[in-house]
Amino acid sequence: MRGGTANCGVTVSDAEISSPFVVKADVVVTLNQPSLDKYESTVKPGGILIFNEDMSTYTPTRSDIKVIPVHATQLAASVGNERALNVVLLGTVIAVMDFISDETAKAIIREKLGARKPQFLESNLKAYELGREVGLGK
Repeated sequence: MRGGTANCGVTVSDAEISSPFVVKADVVVTLNQPSLDKYESTVKPGGILIFNEDMSTYTPTRSDIKVIPVHATQLAASVGNERALNVVLLGTVIAVMDFISDETAKAIIREKLGARKPQFLESNLKAYELGREVGLGK
């Protein structure tokens, strides 16, 4: 969104989801400084804040959350696909949350991203792996 921040809340559950609104999140991922500043407070205590360290700086204001900086822009560029920074961050999220398996995540990337833009499939898979390594602390 030009001139402001945008957000999307996602709820993952085996049970029926009663409300589509996320007030306090287990994980918040931010791509830039305005989003980091605005949405850091929405991480619930004990939750995780993942941010693109290439586009923002985090000055700790909370001790009740885990903070994971990711050089998402640099990692995406290193695989020759600067637009894959969201896939880098997806890899980090899946590594720290473990709500779907690594195999399932890769299959979805192959199915969804590979079908639309097959020329970027390999770089997207590499970007995912790099983000996963950050989430696993490698």
